[in-house]
Amino acid sequence: MAHHASGEIFLAFAARGPADRAADRTARVADRALDPLCAATVEATEEAVLNALWRAVDTTGRDGRTARALPRDEVLAILAAHRPPAP
Repeated sequence: MAHHASGEIFLAFAARGPADRAADRTARVADRALDPLCAATVEATEEAVLNALWRAVDTTGRDGRTARALPRDEVLAILAAHRPPAP
């Protein structure tokens, strides 16, 4: 997990004020207030990567090279074998 100022994650935010007044461009957010946003970014990225891996299918590309999808049943068996006991 990364935190603000760790240098590992870059986030950009845009703020707009009401149409009749310009947004305050000098407003600042406390460093610690950014940590939950960093955590959410890490979790969303992890979920996206896992979803992409889990939904992937075998793909054959250039020169007949084939990348195999994750073997679903084998992965589930490995996860089950290493699941911590219920409390």
